[in-house]
Amino acid sequence: VGTDPALSHFLPLEEFDDDELDVYQPREWLARGGDPRGTPARSKFHLNGSGQLADWAQCFVQQYNEITNEFQIEWQDVGKTKWVKRLNIVFNEEDPEVWHQRLENTMELRADAEAGIRLLLAH
Repeated sequence: VGTDPALSHFLPLEEFDDDELDVYQPREWLARGGDPRGTPARSKFHLNGSGQLADWAQCFVQQYNEITNEFQIEWQDVGKTKWVKRLNIVFNEEDPEVWHQRLENTMELRADAEAGIRLLLAH
């Protein structure tokens, strides 16, 4: 059974993120690095390039773009770099349970908003 495209997410997750729950501001995270390569963290690494199969991999957070609200990361093992949103990074100094709860709350808020929009459009 395929997935109905009408049920996919159409609102960006980061719009529902409460950054007040972050222990540090983006520039503070970068300053806490302690490694010349960047601040140690983990981020999803897509194993086959399709975006389907991913695993969390060690990376270094190197920069922050205040205009796009994205962090530049470099994966430790392969040296590839990428710009990602905050919810795609778990800093090594960060409590993973707190990060996971933040992600779940954000996903619930987005799901509620999308359900409300679908309801309005159905009438």
